[in-house]
Amino acid sequence: MARVLLSRSSMTHRSRLIVLTSLITLAAHAAACASDPGHGDDSSATAGTAGTAGTAGTAGTAGTAGTAGTAGTEGASAPSGSTAGKHGEANCPDFMGAPVVGPGPGGGCQNGVCMSCIWPTNGMSFATGMFTTTDDSGATTANLRTEAGVVCMSGTSADYAILRLAVGRPDTIVAADGSKGKPFNASLLGITEVGFTIEAPPSAGLVPGLLTESPKTGPLEFVLQSNGHDISTSSTSSMRVPLTDYRNSDAPDTSRLLALEFSVGIAAHYDFCIRSLKFFDTNHVEVLPPK
Repeated sequence: MARVLLSRSSMTHRSRLIVLTSLITLAAHAAACASDPGHGDDSSATAGTAGTAGTAGTAGTAGTAGTAGTAGTEGASAPSGSTAGKHGEANCPDFMGAPVVGPGPGGGCQNGVCMSCIWPTNGMSFATGMFTTTDDSGATTANLRTEAGVVCMSGTSADYAILRLAVGRPDTIVAADGSKGKPFNASLLGITEVGFTIEAPPSAGLVPGLLTESPKTGPLEFVLQSNGHDISTSSTSSMRVPLTDYRNSDAPDTSRLLALEFSVGIAAHYDFCIRSLKFFDTNHVEVLPPK
């Protein structure tokens, strides 16, 4: 499989990703707002309008109390879900045996970052979930859809929109037995490379990345690079790259992977897909999930 190296992404995009990672880390200390798992736009389920208080009756008779507003309607099916808006009530499925309620994925919008629920995928190797991370401008939309072996995201980015394919459970998701987090240990399985095909990326470019979790600092983001330059692809491309080609100031800890990510870093319309996701060992042999 040929490796494709394309244009360098802007420093603005690079700086934005670093700030975004810091905001995700701070989210563990913020009150989670809720997400709308169903709609493909930035609007969330709208809270019901409070009923109008009753007008006092004559001769001391109290007026009839207003009727309580109807709660916002939950969105459509999971694969159509989008990044949460500022309001609504999260209703996320469990992920890796634990409820997803935020902060982080499933926490809605907080500190300028919006994160959707983690929805299940099928036929994507070790990636068992998908979720979105966007700005909270109110103009950015991120719609997910999936079928066996492929995950797609479409919408409009006002600032940034990120598709994340979850391979591990973040520390912010605590299982019923009290266990906190469950990063994916690629090193233990001998995994050193990852391969995938990007279909129909936006003309502005799509930047592959990697998310890990440090037990001390929380989420850390890495961007695929070549010779110190971020890689961005604007045409359908198949890639197979070493995990160590994902960089920030250092190489990632491949024993604590959370997600692969694909970022639209500027204002753009987009509708792209990721398929043929595979992991390989040092001998370039595919490593398969246990059956």
